[in-house]
Amino acid sequence: SRSSAPPPINDKVYHHVVSQFSQGHAMFQHFGVSTFGHNNSLGVGGANDCWHGANTKPDRVTAPCLPATLFNPTNYSARQTMQVAKGFGASEVCLTANHEGGFTLWPSNHSGYGVSQATSWKAGKGDILEEFAAAAREAGIRICYYIGPNANGWMLSQNYTADKFV
Repeated sequence: SRSSAPPPINDKVYHHVVSQFSQGHAMFQHFGVSTFGHNNSLGVGGANDCWHGANTKPDRVTAPCLPATLFNPTNYSARQTMQVAKGFGASEVCLTANHEGGFTLWPSNHSGYGVSQATSWKAGKGDILEEFAAAAREAGIRICYYIGPNANGWMLSQNYTADKFV
């Protein structure tokens, strides 16, 4: 026999979900210092800057990070990102501003690992978030930022599990 229909969804949740779908396509952009050092030729780092899969290998949390000076996006164009987004009909672009590796794409006073230390790019004075926001405003595209809750394995080092976070 067939099961009955699922119970009705809370009206507030339903309308939120419907409104999200009606907003069209979205695009996600993710890059950081590991984009420039992913081949692991330095023997450190990898796909996640210096997080190293801390959720499964706690002994690797303290492994060395990829040097911030590797970050050098000389060909990055926030305007081009927005042109591509518009080209396929995106109305919003989300940028990973700080992933679990800890590298910040803006000059942060709370981190010693980010664009401020990337002296090979704009002498450490660059700000991807500022460029990204300005290009989005110019293109009329909404933006959002993803900031990883486990930057540099902090949650693990504090015995702060995902269950507690959620």
